[in-house]
Amino acid sequence: GFCSKNTERSKVFCKIFSTFKKFKQMNDDKVEQINELEALSAIYGSEWHEQFEIDNCYYICVGPDVQLSVTLPLDYPSKRPPLYELLAPTLTKEQKAHISREFDEIYRTNCGSPVLFQWIEKLKEIVHLYVKEIKNTTSEEVVKEAEPPTKLLNFNIIHGTTVEDRKSIFQGHTCTIHAAQDVRDVTELLLQNKKISHATHNITAYRITTPNGNILQVICECP
Repeated sequence: GFCSKNTERSKVFCKIFSTFKKFKQMNDDKVEQINELEALSAIYGSEWHEQFEIDNCYYICVGPDVQLSVTLPLDYPSKRPPLYELLAPTLTKEQKAHISREFDEIYRTNCGSPVLFQWIEKLKEIVHLYVKEIKNTTSEEVVKEAEPPTKLLNFNIIHGTTVEDRKSIFQGHTCTIHAAQDVRDVTELLLQNKKISHATHNITAYRITTPNGNILQVICECP
C-alpha cells in the first residue's frame, strides 16, 4: 500500500510539475513577445501596426506594394516560428519563394529566439534589390529606345518610289558605301523595317571602286 501511495503521489507531482513548467514556458514566451513588440514599435514607429481584428497579429509595409503580416503563436519563440502572410502582387513566385527560404533559414539559425526584426530587415533588403534591378532594366530600355541607331547616322540612304507590277510591289534603296562591311550594316539597318524584312525576295547589289575608278568588287546577291 505504501508503494502504491508513493507511486500515485509521484504521478500527481509529475503532472503538477509538468503543468507548472508548461505555464512557466508560456509565461516566458509572453514576456519575450512583449519585449520584442515594444522593440519593433520603437524601431519602426508608425510603420509597425497591430491588426486588432485578430489576436497577436501585426503588419508592416515594406515599400508601396509589399506588406508582411505576422501572427504570434502562444509558444513563440520557444517552440514555433511566427505565422506570416506576404502580400506582394508585384513579386513573382520565385521571388516569394526566395523570401520564404530566407525566413526559414533565419528561424533555424535562431531557433528559440525572437526573429521578427531579422525577418523584416531581410525582407527590406530583398525587396530593395528587386526594385533596384527593375529600375536598372527600365532605365536601360529607355536609353536604348531614346538613342537613335548609330548606323543610321553613317549612311544617307535614298528610298526610291514604289513600283507595282500585278500583285508585286518593288522599291529600291541606295546609298554610298566604302567597304564590304558597310553593305552588311546597311542591310541590317534596312531589315529593321518590317515591310522590307517580310519581303519575299530581297536583292542586294553593290560595287566598290578605288579612288582612281578601278573596280574592286561587284556583287549581286539574291536569297
